[in-house]
Amino acid sequence: MFYGQSVLNGYWARGLVHWGCAFGDQGISIEAALIADVAEDSSSRPGGDRYGWDAWVRWNRPLYRGRLALELQYARLEDSDAYSELLDSGSERVITHTAVYLEYRRPLRDNLDWVFGMSYQEQRSNLDLFSYESAVIETGIYYDFHDHARRGRQGRAERSCSVATPLWRSRGQ
Repeated sequence: MFYGQSVLNGYWARGLVHWGCAFGDQGISIEAALIADVAEDSSSRPGGDRYGWDAWVRWNRPLYRGRLALELQYARLEDSDAYSELLDSGSERVITHTAVYLEYRRPLRDNLDWVFGMSYQEQRSNLDLFSYESAVIETGIYYDFHDHARRGRQGRAERSCSVATPLWRSRGQ
């Protein structure tokens, strides 16, 4: 819900197929999904309904005393109507989003990890207003409020807290 901007409200659905495999101490997963973002009132929401798909590949393995993880993402979304008559003669917006995430996580003690990560994201659109690039290098401390033995699937905790600070950030068009 967009409070103060109710014209943007809609219903979002994502149907996905997921495959994951662990071999030895490494893991890989692949995910693909169809996306529908249906406007509550498509006649007044810029772009109307949005439809598209996305795909993820995730890989992780032990490295030294920690774990290295890599994620790749690609998404494509298209509007059903013109976003604005003022932008590119009223064209329907098409967005592609590509992202790469690399993270190293090393346990410091029970429930406390040091995390170092790098990411790059690029979004392209036929409407330049919606295109951007972003690169970040960050480090931080991650605290897990649950015992390691009670963690869910994929080693992720149900509740956690992290503090990270960007070491370097670039954002441009």
